[in-house]
Amino acid sequence: MANTTESSSNGGIALLVGGLIVAVGVLAYFLFGGDAPSTAGAGGGSDNTSITIETPAPAAPADSGATAPAAGSTAPSN
Repeated sequence: MANTTESSSNGGIALLVGGLIVAVGVLAYFLFGGDAPSTAGAGGGSDNTSITIETPAPAAPADSGATAPAAGSTAPSN
């Protein structure tokens, strides 16, 4: 009697699981502050930030070119 051994390879699944582990590791690195730029003292300015928002003044009403009827006149009837 001959001994026959059957073996199967799960290389594809191992590659997929390994890729997922690397992807989760890279994502966790950036989400949990791995390479976050430091803002303390950057630019040599003060640590206080002041933001001012100014709204524009309302525009004057546009002159449409129409004139008001003279006093005592009546509007034409249609």
